[in-house]
Amino acid sequence: MKKTTLILFIFSSVLLFSTTIEHTYYFNDLQITKSNGYQLVGFENTQAAGLAGEPTLPYQAIQLLLPPGEIAENITITGTNEIQLSQTIDLYPMQRSKPLSSTEPAVFQKNESVYQSKQNYPVNSFGELTTEFMNGFGFALCTVTPVNYIPSSKQLSYFRELTVKIETKPNPQRYSQLNLLSSRQRVLNKINEFAQNTELISSYNTDITREGEYEILIITPNQFISEFEEWISLNLKKGMRTEIAATDDINTTMAGQDLQEKIRNYIIQEYTDNDVQFVLLGGDAELVPPRGFYCYVESGGGTEDYAIPADVYYSGLDGNWNDNGDNLWAEPGEDDLLPDISVARLPFSNSSELATMLGKSLDYQVDPVLGEMQNTLLVGEHLYNDPLTWGGDYMDLLVGCHDDNGYTTDGIPVDHNYETMYDRDMGTWNVPQLMAEINEGKPFIYHAGHCNYSYNMRMDIEDITNANFSQVNGIDHNYSIIYSHGCNCAGFDDDDCIAEEMLKIDNFAVEFVGNSRYGWFNEGQTEGPSEHLNREFTDALYTDKTDLIAQTHLESKIDTSPWVTAPGQWEEGALRWCFYDCNVLGDPTLPIWTDEPQILDVTYDPVFLMGMLTHTVQISTNGMPVEGLQCSIVKDDELYGTATTDATGTAIIDIEDGFIPAGIAQLFVSGYNSLIEEFELQVIPTGYGIYVDDYSISSGNDNVLEFGENASLWLTLEIYGMPQATNMNVNLSTEDEYVTVNDSTGFLDEILLGETVTIDDDFDFDISEDVPDEHQIEFTIYFDFDEGNFEAPLILTAYASDLKLESISVIDNNNSTPDPGEEVTLELEFLNEGGADAYNLIPSISTINPFVSITMLPLSIDSLNAGASETYPVCSLLISEDAPLGEILDFDFELTADNGVYISDVFSLVIGLDIEDFESGDFSSHNWNFTGSSDWFIDTDAYEGFYSAKSGSIENNSFSTIFIILNVTQESEISFWKKVSSEENYDYLKFYVDGDLQDEWSGEVDWSEESYVVQTGNHALQWTYEKDQGVVAGDDCAWIDYILFPITCQLSGLENSIIPDITKLHGNYPNPFNPKTTITFSVAQTSSFVNLEIFNIKGQRVKQLVNEVLPAGKHSAVWNGKDDEQKNVSSGIYFYKLKTTNFEKINKMILLK
Repeated sequence: MKKTTLILFIFSSVLLFSTTIEHTYYFNDLQITKSNGYQLVGFENTQAAGLAGEPTLPYQAIQLLLPPGEIAENITITGTNEIQLSQTIDLYPMQRSKPLSSTEPAVFQKNESVYQSKQNYPVNSFGELTTEFMNGFGFALCTVTPVNYIPSSKQLSYFRELTVKIETKPNPQRYSQLNLLSSRQRVLNKINEFAQNTELISSYNTDITREGEYEILIITPNQFISEFEEWISLNLKKGMRTEIAATDDINTTMAGQDLQEKIRNYIIQEYTDNDVQFVLLGGDAELVPPRGFYCYVESGGGTEDYAIPADVYYSGLDGNWNDNGDNLWAEPGEDDLLPDISVARLPFSNSSELATMLGKSLDYQVDPVLGEMQNTLLVGEHLYNDPLTWGGDYMDLLVGCHDDNGYTTDGIPVDHNYETMYDRDMGTWNVPQLMAEINEGKPFIYHAGHCNYSYNMRMDIEDITNANFSQVNGIDHNYSIIYSHGCNCAGFDDDDCIAEEMLKIDNFAVEFVGNSRYGWFNEGQTEGPSEHLNREFTDALYTDKTDLIAQTHLESKIDTSPWVTAPGQWEEGALRWCFYDCNVLGDPTLPIWTDEPQILDVTYDPVFLMGMLTHTVQISTNGMPVEGLQCSIVKDDELYGTATTDATGTAIIDIEDGFIPAGIAQLFVSGYNSLIEEFELQVIPTGYGIYVDDYSISSGNDNVLEFGENASLWLTLEIYGMPQATNMNVNLSTEDEYVTVNDSTGFLDEILLGETVTIDDDFDFDISEDVPDEHQIEFTIYFDFDEGNFEAPLILTAYASDLKLESISVIDNNNSTPDPGEEVTLELEFLNEGGADAYNLIPSISTINPFVSITMLPLSIDSLNAGASETYPVCSLLISEDAPLGEILDFDFELTADNGVYISDVFSLVIGLDIEDFESGDFSSHNWNFTGSSDWFIDTDAYEGFYSAKSGSIENNSFSTIFIILNVTQESEISFWKKVSSEENYDYLKFYVDGDLQDEWSGEVDWSEESYVVQTGNHALQWTYEKDQGVVAGDDCAWIDYILFPITCQLSGLENSIIPDITKLHGNYPNPFNPKTTITFSVAQTSSFVNLEIFNIKGQRVKQLVNEVLPAGKHSAVWNGKDDEQKNVSSGIYFYKLKTTNFEKINKMILLK
């Protein structure tokens, strides 16, 4: 009722009064610069704009707050103190923006009729006047220039002062915007920073409270809801509550013409009722559909798109983006240029992809790799020839403070460790150089260059593999955040664009900010639509310290919004296009690291009396207060209050409803460049009582509770609510199965109010040898004294060692492999993942294999510290001379240590190296498979010996593949020698592991060696020579020789008799293929009904391969490229779906002809 009364009051008021908003802008220090034979003029905080081919002028953004419920009707400009320049100025003609992927030659735009005019230019000194709303606050947006110009005589004058008057009028349709008003401080800060007339803020009522407020809304299909639990818990620690809505439910309960509109209406409902600030769109385009926006850009012959995937549709909540109902969404005038809430999309298609994306986000936030947070990589390509345009020039403006092009941004600090890869400086950089830089640890990568759906930073989508980014794994180096200006690279409506691929793999990118359609630039300049948004993004991140990535992105759009309607932009449309198609793919609440974590000094009262309304926290670092950190009180997964530290480092947390249940709560501190820190808060009832002020433990040699130890406990007590407590009996109790209390009682004569008293060494207990690591023990302490009785909780943590056999190394004189007749030493690496040290470790190794004898070496391992790993020579192995190559040696391993520690494991070694040198003169020594237009064959051009394998003779647009499937029993390397003679940069020898491209070679490449690590398990190794559509160069083929396989127990064909633990769709080999491919899959349960079908890109079934009950085990099915009617299908993308009783997965394959 309170909110309704307010709106009606304002409504009645504004019906009586319309107003005029007045604001004066000042223009001093005219700057004149040269540009391509012409001149540009500008002032501080103005930006160059204009109609294509007409004089470029400096424009000032108008961002004036309107009275509540009113819209801007008219604008008038009054100039004073005009300055006439004595020199002539030949103003540069404004040029149209170009897509970053455009290769069309530039056509210089100059409207000669305008340049010959003797009339004042421009006729109107202002751009398009619009009314926009941000979180319920109305704004008049426009642009204005102080310049008058006579083109024919090149005479220029300007006003030093411009007074802008905006007439407003009430608009009943706009009163509903007042429902979107928010009292959140981050919203009010945003309004205060954006408005140029902040005095009007007080005319809006922001004293609004809503029942059931929460901060984050997840929208996802029902089957994924349970998988966000850990992510929700992390955000609660950051002071943000989360609710989840299923698309299935929204579709059936909300009004709207389609699912997109229903989702948006639901977001509006939740924002209005619960003040939601962040939305996570949980799913790729097929799960949470985007709204396709319309935009037209006057570039070349004109560029038009009717379906730009634009998640700003779910962010800007004013209007409906389709006022005239023609389904050309977001036409000029139908837009919302001041988005209200922060939105990002996790573009997953299944649970596995979701787990990977969330896992990377959690690791990035909670366990970052320290020492590299200032490392940034700026990547710039050659963008255009005439006029010469460099991506590096764009990237340079992201570093430091710049007022270039009429607006000021303060981005990456100049003292940070940023590195550049610019064509401008290097000639041309290549993909291996880029990957090497990224693998050295670059948490943020900015890019200006050419892209498409499957191409970014000169990498093809096949380059996006875990192997290529093996160091960007969250352990050796942090995952990367990528911001790219390129075209289409974040087109998530495509079948998994390259940005999605970066997010889907285990390594590399954790977030991607980029364009779902074209990115745009201005040739020959350092300003462009994509660049503008990027500069505002870095300014928000580094200067405003807005670090939650979707909010950073939101602010970049808000700060760009006045220029969308500037002269030249309203008509041309390129900035509007980028405003629409630039999206965040990833976690919307991920805080971006820009520096090393702060070391915080947190001061607070560790005791909270029930019924108190506030709790105060003080935070500093190096003696200086820290502003902007979030302090949140959580108990039993419920948020009871949160507040942000002010300029003095103080946060006063208001307790919701003035109540926290008794017990142990947690105080969490989080924020800009800060790890989430947790502190214990003891909540005790009002009245009288006793609480544990401190405690100390005597246990083992380090006074830390550890497995198998005896412990003594000292308690320091304090009373409240009474003057004294006398004749106090204290009893310690626990029901924990891992603790035995030996001495549970203590006694104190007296405690006085205001003093602390310690009970020394009165409590004694034993920790079980079986206690899990980091086990929390809940004690209850009972107090019985003359004045009454009381009980209080005490939680202690016990630690245990957690030993593992981490790795096995064979030490010999040559190849690190046991060979027949050889004696080798086994070195074993032991890892203690637990929190307690392990003592007196004794390893043992045994085997029943007759081809090996074991001699244990004298070894004494006194201790292995918590978290440490050590390597020791454990035994020697004597291999029989009769041992066959490839013989598997199975070993049993045991390790004991003090306090009952015992672990066991098994491992295997293979006797001898497995080499394919083709010296048999054929392919009989290993189980080789072939596919493509022509099989590989034996050739006499060899690296070693007499023979090698050579690719088949093929025509254009075809390929020749040789592959083998093997079971790798230990992580090890494959190495091989290769030779290539082909058309450089077009016809390639490519090497794949499990369909993932590892590397490729073209041109004239003499015999040279390559090596790659292969993980344990079944793997397909594939060599493909592939040709494009034309031109033959060199011998037009490739060779391979002297292949040293990884350690295997057997080389196998496509079948494997091992019964799998899980049902799994392994993949198809080869891929791409012609004319046939083999699909392999595992079935876990005996007598499981299995269905395997092929679908085309339209979702139509093409072929049913399997539809029967299959036994447990590994199976395969061959598809010959024909449909159910045995007709050949066309080239293209196909999908195969495996479905069992409790499993379903879809993979993609490509048929090439």
